[in-house]
Amino acid sequence: MNEQWQFFLDSQNLSHLSAEMAADFDPASNTSEGSFIACLTDWECLSFSGPDRHTFLQGQVTCDLKGATGGKAIPGAQCNLKGRAYGTFIAIEHNDTTLLLMPQEQTSYFKDLLSKFIVFSKADMAIDKDLYIWGALATPSPPNRLNWYVLGDTQLQLCVTTAAEAAELVAYTKSTNTPLLAAQEWHARRLAAGIAMTSTQNREQWIPQELNYDLIGGIGFKKGCYKGQEVIARIHYKGQVKQRAFSCLLSTAETTPTGTSIIDRVDGKTAGQVVESITLSKNQTLLLCCLKTEKAVLSTLFLEQKDASQLRVLQLPYAITK
Repeated sequence: MNEQWQFFLDSQNLSHLSAEMAADFDPASNTSEGSFIACLTDWECLSFSGPDRHTFLQGQVTCDLKGATGGKAIPGAQCNLKGRAYGTFIAIEHNDTTLLLMPQEQTSYFKDLLSKFIVFSKADMAIDKDLYIWGALATPSPPNRLNWYVLGDTQLQLCVTTAAEAAELVAYTKSTNTPLLAAQEWHARRLAAGIAMTSTQNREQWIPQELNYDLIGGIGFKKGCYKGQEVIARIHYKGQVKQRAFSCLLSTAETTPTGTSIIDRVDGKTAGQVVESITLSKNQTLLLCCLKTEKAVLSTLFLEQKDASQLRVLQLPYAITK
């Protein structure tokens, strides 16, 4: 959490949100009681402005930014030449800027990667710590001047505000009794929706298709060249994706670091790895795992060296088509 968020939460008597996990949520059915708004205190904005910002970004990232219009938010990745993701983000168009929303730990790294190329474009890039990122479930109806962006085909939404708009949004939640919750509440719904975000721990490990980005609008196959495009396109048109992202549930509250191996108890072989995890309020742990596709249908998957940690693979809200 950056200093601006901490100061804002303290000023609004909301510091308790950083450790709160309160909403009633059944990840197996991907349903919850009503809508809510969440403070995404663990994310930041990488902002792009200038007349060449779209041209520059189109040559750097996997998604087609033409899809980030009309109140839509789309996932994307920046990759190395082998097509493996340096990191992932959610892109929106906001007030004549393109914003890449991502975990705070990734913004400086992304900025450093792109800074060597942006100097040749009429575009500017900055980490905008003065913007606050909010998530919502279902359709909020906050002050009309705030723009909410729908994430793909889900009920998840995103909003960015100034400090003054943030205070207005908090006042709205109080006057309407709309639950205002911690970031992990929104991220839990994101994991259940099968939308993965990478971290520093798994940098350059996954190709975007292994994170299902081709299935959720995170890869533009007709937009032209970008770093890693040749490998990603070859897999799409001529290859086969042997690993895919799946939401999984543990019936225990487990500390499950990124990269934890998943083992098939029958043959003892590795079936995949944990990409993200969140401990829920009902002694459950929700995971987003990258699994070998032939293993994802099995009921014999366990966390490595944890005999009581059997995984239940959940149904995604979209189909695995290839």
